[in-house]
Amino acid sequence: MVKLKNYLKSKTQLAFNKLGVEIRLLSNLEADLKVLYSLALSDDTDKLLQFIEKLIKSYPFHPQPYLELCKFYLFSGDVKLFDELSKYDNVKRDWLNSANLSQFEYEFVDTSCVVGSLGNHYALEGLIEAGKYGLRKNTNLVLLLPEKSRVRNETLFEYFKPYLTVHRDIELIGALKKLESLLSLPLGVCLPINSGCEFFDIAANLIEQEKNKIESNGHLFNLNDKDIEKGVKELKAFGIPEDAWFVTLHVREPGYRGESANTTKEKFRNANPLDYVDACKEITNAGGWVFRMGDSTMTKFPVMKNVIDYAHHGRRSEFMDVFLAAKCRFCIGTASGYFRIPRLFGKPVMLTNSASSVAYYSLRKSDIYIPRMLRVESTARKLSFRELLSPPLSIYGSDKLFFKNDLIWEQNTKEELTNATLEMLAFTAGNTYDSCSISIEQTKFKEIAREVGHHYRGRSLMSYANISQYTIMQNQDLLN
Repeated sequence: MVKLKNYLKSKTQLAFNKLGVEIRLLSNLEADLKVLYSLALSDDTDKLLQFIEKLIKSYPFHPQPYLELCKFYLFSGDVKLFDELSKYDNVKRDWLNSANLSQFEYEFVDTSCVVGSLGNHYALEGLIEAGKYGLRKNTNLVLLLPEKSRVRNETLFEYFKPYLTVHRDIELIGALKKLESLLSLPLGVCLPINSGCEFFDIAANLIEQEKNKIESNGHLFNLNDKDIEKGVKELKAFGIPEDAWFVTLHVREPGYRGESANTTKEKFRNANPLDYVDACKEITNAGGWVFRMGDSTMTKFPVMKNVIDYAHHGRRSEFMDVFLAAKCRFCIGTASGYFRIPRLFGKPVMLTNSASSVAYYSLRKSDIYIPRMLRVESTARKLSFRELLSPPLSIYGSDKLFFKNDLIWEQNTKEELTNATLEMLAFTAGNTYDSCSISIEQTKFKEIAREVGHHYRGRSLMSYANISQYTIMQNQDLLN
């Protein structure tokens, strides 16, 4: 705080005047935004869009209305999102320059990154790694976190804390709130880097490219000695032999947010955990153990040798959520927040039942991808891999968008999941799976993924992860 005060004192009177003007303008804008947010609760998208466009006319030089338009196109699954992200980024840079804030060394991170779902940490990971590998300017990342606020996972938060300036005093937070409103990062929508404000999975791919120029196996965190010692004791309490290896399995179901199978609006992300039973058998037959991750709202897993239904276990804890992710041989995951945690510690992921295929671009060389195939419901035509990977379809984030566009998805079959698990076992053992990565079909899929990458604002994206060889062989016709 002393550094912040000294920095402010060093600014000219002109800077303070402009800052005061910006704060006064923001007060007017905040009133209009309250109206906007109330409109967003309705289903009248036409009226909502009209109001956002009106805001842009009223505040043509302020970035916030442009960010609201980006949010609108994101939740509408509209390809216009990428052009608007570019426009927002340009307006934001001009606005920061005009307000004498462009050289300010502080940026504010929203509390949702650590208080919300586990997947929200993905934004922080991207922000930190982009700075680490030179894709954005390193700044002081400020988090205003009131003492009464409870973070999503205390253990994980401790690993992120060294990268953050955390303020918990309520009076200091109150004093900094206006500054936060001016310098808050748009992490609910995009990741600001030197080349523009990028969709998170696209930014992750660009970061991975820079990372691979320096180190092939770089990752953000390593468990500290204290946590390793604690985790080893916990494994013994679970009955895991000292020299045993294990895999984590997380299959998203609707219970986490209080939804049911009938009320969920995100069936496109959910899957049936029982479809993974045969995959678990292959792991245990190979000599490993399985920790089925999650919480007590999930379907109970059948009793199986060397499989621990951790989601319903009495020793389940926030600490072990992180420790198991950090020490697993690999993670079998679905499109939910948990699969992001093993990646923080450099562990491979088998991403399954993925309907929003833009997530493919965030995967690494050590990962395996199994998309959900999509069909046009009215004609039963199965979409090609090129269509599957292309925006806007690739960024659809609700059941409503799929249904509105006459699309239905196919869940990964038990055979598909089992064969992909065998591939991952071989891959992580460092043997036969390497030959699959240069198959004609695999090469063709990766070529398509690289070509489609240019649809994301012309970015040159890399296709790092292999698609499951079993999946690609079952759908060779979709390569055409």
